[in-house]
Amino acid sequence: MHSTTADAPPVTTLSDNTLFKGTYQSEESLRVCGRTVGKLATQNHLAIAQAAVVQGTVRAQEAVVAGTFYGDLHVEDLLVLTHTARMSGQIKTGRLRMDEGALILGACEIRVGTVPSVTARSADPVQELTPSFSVG
Repeated sequence: MHSTTADAPPVTTLSDNTLFKGTYQSEESLRVCGRTVGKLATQNHLAIAQAAVVQGTVRAQEAVVAGTFYGDLHVEDLLVLTHTARMSGQIKTGRLRMDEGALILGACEIRVGTVPSVTARSADPVQELTPSFSVG
């Protein structure tokens, strides 16, 4: 059975030759093809097209970046940087897939698990950073 357009999840598209300035927040997926300056937030998927330029603070559940990004990018789950991605700023993500040719200038934090609190630190910082695995 083929899905119809009515069955597809909603996607907001900021098209080519569009300049968006301000704050955008939605539960829908977002595709940026033009230029944006400001704050973008989606509780779903974000796609930044190859010709797009995004400047500001962005939050998304998942993201694919093929264009240019300047600022702070917070992705809860998976961030994919294609070979044409150009990133400058701070990145925080749960998981990262970076194709050969992608460029990051700045800091990238990948949150693999929870970080121990400052008051719960062990006496041995090397032991604190060593992951423990159980086989069972």
